[in-house]
Amino acid sequence: MELGYDDYLRRHREVVYSLYRANMRNRMIAAYADGEIVGVVWVGMRVDTVHFVGVGYIYDIEVIRDLRGKGIGSKLLQMAEETCREWGVKEVMLAVEANNFEAIKWYERMGYAPKRYLMSKRLRAFE
Repeated sequence: MELGYDDYLRRHREVVYSLYRANMRNRMIAAYADGEIVGVVWVGMRVDTVHFVGVGYIYDIEVIRDLRGKGIGSKLLQMAEETCREWGVKEVMLAVEANNFEAIKWYERMGYAPKRYLMSKRLRAFE
């Protein structure tokens, strides 16, 4: 589905707000350089629907493309994990696109490993 920029921003805000309210806890952590945000991680605590315990969940982690490879993302991820420890969480989960090999390798270097398969199916429009 093609969205214009304004529609994308509206939808993004709706999704973020909905997820933010649904979690038990949330924290946004930003990295700054020269007074500007150069990276951000959003970590939440939610209930694992398999084991019914609280788990940390990395919803998003972003670093400005030109500053990647300088340890900013690693530090943000470390801070998100520390946040989860503060909350008493023993496990952190995240989702990454299956074809994002660069991110998958990075997460593996950071100690993450596959645990579950998230599967999807594109549905045809109702007629």
